[in-house]
Amino acid sequence: MPEIGVIFQQCGTRQVFPWGYVGTLDGRPLVTTQESLNRLRAQLYGQEDLIGDILGAAGAVNADAMAEMGIDMGAISPGSPTIILANNDAIVSVMITETMVNGQPYSEKMVSSGSVVDGLVFEFVIFDDKGAGGMDTMTTLRLLARNARVL
Repeated sequence: MPEIGVIFQQCGTRQVFPWGYVGTLDGRPLVTTQESLNRLRAQLYGQEDLIGDILGAAGAVNADAMAEMGIDMGAISPGSPTIILANNDAIVSVMITETMVNGQPYSEKMVSSGSVVDGLVFEFVIFDDKGAGGMDTMTTLRLLARNARVL
């Protein structure tokens, strides 16, 4: 998991969503170039059992954290992450997670972009609570990919 450096959300609103973070992860020695990150992500996402275990463990941590705040989460069903774009500057993926929050169905979409600079992986992640019906994934991924080069 990346070390989170910045958490952000929309300015001028009290709404939680959309929100996101920028994090970094030293990828060396496995990830030293964008090509190696792209290849590693594609391999990881292709291993459904492994990615299911990783996402399941992350979901359990999230459920425990929410329980401490008095929020009851049901079984978390992370969708399969899907690579939308992979080029020399970024690898962008999308995933939709389904769960129950205090007995109500809940869907969250995550769009993420990973870029490598000198062996350091920069992760840009945005969450939207409207799941499949919310955030415009194509517009969001274009912005992430375009800004990856600038950042």
